[in-house]
Amino acid sequence: MQDMMIMKHIKGEYTMISNRIFKAIFVCLSMSVIISCGSHKDNPEIELKPLVSPLAFCNRECNYVGIGAVIDHTDTYSVVTGTPVKAEEVRFEVFTLCDERFLQPDYMMENACKKEFNKQGDKIIEEQIVHWFEMQRDKAKRLYIASFEESDPQDINDLYEYRSDYIEKMTLRSSAPLFGRGNNSDISDKLVFCELPLRNNHFIFTYDKELIGQIEKGMPLTDYLAYKPMILPLFDLSFSELPPELPVETDLMVEMTLGNGKTLSDTVHVKLTE
Repeated sequence: MQDMMIMKHIKGEYTMISNRIFKAIFVCLSMSVIISCGSHKDNPEIELKPLVSPLAFCNRECNYVGIGAVIDHTDTYSVVTGTPVKAEEVRFEVFTLCDERFLQPDYMMENACKKEFNKQGDKIIEEQIVHWFEMQRDKAKRLYIASFEESDPQDINDLYEYRSDYIEKMTLRSSAPLFGRGNNSDISDKLVFCELPLRNNHFIFTYDKELIGQIEKGMPLTDYLAYKPMILPLFDLSFSELPPELPVETDLMVEMTLGNGKTLSDTVHVKLTE
């Protein structure tokens, strides 16, 4: 599907199968299901319009936060569940959902495009995104803004999924000592963004809806949080340095307090090695 995202196949290569598997699966599937509907290559009857590139927006509520641990093998994701993993290889994927039922891949596939799971678009945010896309796009192509609710998914090339609630506070705490800190200490300053495969997850919007720029690989999570930013659908994070306590077994809990007063949390169990 053009260059909107790099879709990765997910396989569980580890022994324990639990809800954490489905959370990691959702990280990749949820951001791609609607976008992938727009592929025309398998339907020769659809007339392609190279000078028109439909862009649709999808604003969803943030009612659930999840965290999973994965290893990126370039062409696959391995879900880490109860199996030792090198700290330098593990990635922590924090994702936000409008409905916890979207953790079930079948349910998500059937319902992600339904209007009931979208909220009214935020024009201030969307106008800035349109301007950014127009500045980046080939001048020979004009940008066509489609209504997500009223469009046939076959006609949508680019989908920008976003949240219009901001993060008041976000922490990631380790139940075991890490980085010389005691039990249940916040280690969010030891996490950085990985290279995000989803172009629509790169933007930094402040709490008052100002577009600052794009998230770059290696950006500290705390630098991002300093903006009191709009929530991302997906945070793809890794350690900025290796904790000296390795090997260590710990629960990592993400807790997110939103500007609307909601507090959401989730936990993943990991066994980290050198």
